[in-house]
Amino acid sequence: MPSITAKILEGTFKSDADMADQQSKAHELIERMMRESGYVPVLNMATQWYVEWNSKNDSYDYTIVKYGVYKGKRRATTITGWDSDLDKWYT
Repeated sequence: MPSITAKILEGTFKSDADMADQQSKAHELIERMMRESGYVPVLNMATQWYVEWNSKNDSYDYTIVKYGVYKGKRRATTITGWDSDLDKWYT
Protein backbone atom coordinates (compact mmCIF):
# COMPACT_ATOMS: atom_id res chain seq x y z
CA MET A 1 0.00 0.00 0.00
CA PRO A 2 1.44 3.43 -0.95
CA SER A 3 2.41 5.99 1.68
CA ILE A 4 0.01 8.96 1.87
CA THR A 5 1.56 12.43 1.98
CA ALA A 6 -0.15 15.72 2.85
CA LYS A 7 0.64 18.54 0.44
CA ILE A 8 0.09 22.05 1.79
CA LEU A 9 -0.34 25.40 0.04
CA GLU A 10 -0.75 28.71 1.86
CA GLY A 11 -1.79 32.11 0.56
CA THR A 12 -3.78 35.28 1.15
CA PHE A 13 -6.62 37.21 -0.43
CA LYS A 14 -8.15 40.58 0.40
CA SER A 15 -11.93 40.30 0.10
CA ASP A 16 -14.40 37.69 1.29
CA ALA A 17 -16.09 38.14 -2.09
CA ASP A 18 -13.00 36.45 -3.58
CA MET A 19 -13.17 33.39 -1.32
CA ALA A 20 -14.89 30.95 -3.69
CA ASP A 21 -12.66 31.98 -6.59
CA GLN A 22 -9.51 31.72 -4.46
CA GLN A 23 -10.52 28.29 -3.18
CA SER A 24 -11.05 27.04 -6.73
CA LYS A 25 -7.73 28.47 -7.92
CA ALA A 26 -5.86 27.09 -4.91
CA HIS A 27 -7.35 23.63 -5.47
CA GLU A 28 -6.25 23.65 -9.14
CA LEU A 29 -2.78 24.96 -8.22
CA ILE A 30 -2.07 22.43 -5.48
CA GLU A 31 -3.14 19.53 -7.70
CA ARG A 32 -0.94 20.79 -10.56
CA MET A 33 2.00 21.19 -8.17
CA MET A 34 1.43 17.68 -6.82
CA ARG A 35 1.37 16.14 -10.29
CA GLU A 36 4.47 18.07 -11.38
CA SER A 37 6.31 16.54 -8.42
CA GLY A 38 4.99 13.02 -9.19
CA TYR A 39 2.04 12.77 -6.79
CA VAL A 40 -1.56 11.82 -7.56
CA PRO A 41 -4.58 12.60 -5.35
CA VAL A 42 -6.02 10.18 -2.84
CA LEU A 43 -9.61 10.23 -4.11
CA ASN A 44 -11.38 9.22 -0.91
CA MET A 45 -9.66 11.83 1.29
CA ALA A 46 -11.25 15.27 1.14
CA THR A 47 -9.22 18.37 0.42
CA GLN A 48 -9.05 20.57 3.54
CA TRP A 49 -9.58 24.35 3.24
CA TYR A 50 -8.88 26.65 6.19
CA VAL A 51 -9.38 30.43 6.22
CA GLU A 52 -8.54 32.93 8.93
CA TRP A 53 -8.94 36.71 9.05
CA ASN A 54 -5.63 38.54 9.49
CA SER A 55 -6.49 41.89 11.08
CA LYS A 56 -2.89 43.16 10.88
CA ASN A 57 -2.91 42.91 7.08
CA ASP A 58 -6.65 43.36 6.46
CA SER A 59 -6.67 40.12 4.51
CA TYR A 60 -7.61 36.47 4.74
CA ASP A 61 -4.91 33.82 5.15
CA TYR A 62 -5.72 30.40 3.77
CA THR A 63 -4.25 26.95 3.91
CA ILE A 64 -5.28 24.14 1.58
CA VAL A 65 -4.27 20.55 2.28
CA LYS A 66 -4.58 17.78 -0.30
CA TYR A 67 -3.47 14.20 0.17
CA GLY A 68 -1.47 12.33 -2.42
CA VAL A 69 0.68 9.30 -3.13
CA TYR A 70 3.85 9.22 -5.19
CA LYS A 71 3.61 7.58 -8.62
CA GLY A 72 6.41 9.33 -10.50
CA LYS A 73 6.34 12.45 -12.65
CA ARG A 74 5.48 10.68 -15.91
CA ARG A 75 2.76 8.43 -14.46
CA ALA A 76 1.21 11.25 -12.40
CA THR A 77 -0.05 12.86 -15.60
CA THR A 78 -1.95 9.71 -16.69
CA ILE A 79 -3.49 8.57 -13.39
CA THR A 80 -6.62 10.27 -12.04
CA GLY A 81 -5.97 9.12 -8.50
CA TRP A 82 -5.93 6.35 -5.93
CA ASP A 83 -8.69 5.10 -3.60
CA SER A 84 -7.06 4.07 -0.31
CA ASP A 85 -10.14 2.18 0.93
CA LEU A 86 -10.22 -0.07 -2.14
CA ASP A 87 -6.46 0.06 -2.81
CA LYS A 88 -7.37 0.83 -6.43
CA TRP A 89 -5.79 3.15 -9.04
CA TYR A 90 -8.00 5.09 -11.48
CA THR A 91 -6.89 6.31 -14.88
